Amino acid sequence: MKQIILIALLFVSINTQAQTTLKCTLLDSTTNEPLEYINVGIPNKGVGTVSNEQGLFTLSIPDSLSTEFIKISAIGYATKTIRISQLKTITKLYLATQSIRLKDVVIKPHTIKQTVLGNKTTSQSMTLTSRGENLGWEIATFLNIKHKQTYLKTLKVSIVNNPYTNAKYRINIYAKDNKGNIGENILKQPITGIFPAKSGVIEIDLTKYNMYVDEDVFVAIEQISMYESGKKQISFSAKLMDKIYFRVLSQGSWNPIPIGMGMWVEAEY
Repeated sequence: MKQIILIALLFVSINTQAQTTLKCTLLDSTTNEPLEYINVGIPNKGVGTVSNEQGLFTLSIPDSLSTEFIKISAIGYATKTIRISQLKTITKLYLATQSIRLKDVVIKPHTIKQTVLGNKTTSQSMTLTSRGENLGWEIATFLNIKHKQTYLKTLKVSIVNNPYTNAKYRINIYAKDNKGNIGENILKQPITGIFPAKSGVIEIDLTKYNMYVDEDVFVAIEQISMYESGKKQISFSAKLMDKIYFRVLSQGSWNPIPIGMGMWVEAEY
C-alpha cells in the first residue's frame, strides 16, 4: 500500500522561541452558554486551535507574534478580532449571535438529473493519512458546479482505516473567491459528526441544510476534537493526478497538494 502522510508534508515546525500561553472561555453573549468548536487563531501565521466542549481554548503565541490579532469565528456568530495583549488580561470572551438570511430558492419544474462532484475514489492501495495532531486541520476538495441551482444531497468520504471511536469532524462548504482560491464559508448552520471506527464509505446527509449552489465551491472536513492518545492514524482513499487543499491549523493558510482524496458529493440539477 502506498501511504501519503499528509501531516508530514505540511507539519508546523517546532518553535523554540519564547511563547505566551493564552487560555480563554468563549460564551454566548445572550445565553451565557459555552461555545464549542469555535475557530480561533492568527490568520495565516500557523497559530490556531478550536475551543473544546466547555468553550475553552488554549493557544501558545510566539513572542514574535505578540502584536498580532486573534480571529475568532463560527457559523451563526459575528466574527471577532482582538489584540493578543487584550486577550492576556481576560478569561472569558462573549460572542454575539448573527442573524443569517437563508437564500431564497426558486423551484422550477424540470427533469431532475443526477451528478457526482469531487473525487470519487475508494482506493485501498493508495491512502492519504493524518494523525490528527492539530485541532482545526482541514482537508478540502473542489466541486466544479456546471449548472445553476445544483442541489447538494449527500457527501461521501472513503475511509480506509479509522482506529478511533471519538474522531469528531465538522463539514465546511466554501465559496470560490475572485482568484479561484478558497473563500468564505457559505453554510448557515454547522454540520458536525463522528467518524465511525471502521473502514468503508461514510455518508453525510446534506438535504436538511437546503444547499443549492450556482457556482464552484469547495467542500472540506475539519478536525474539531483531539483524538485518543497514541500515534494512530486515520487513512482516506487517495489517487494521483488530482488536487486537494489542506491547512494545518484553524485560521491557517490553505496549501494545494497534487493528490486526490476520496471525498465526493452526490447532487441534482
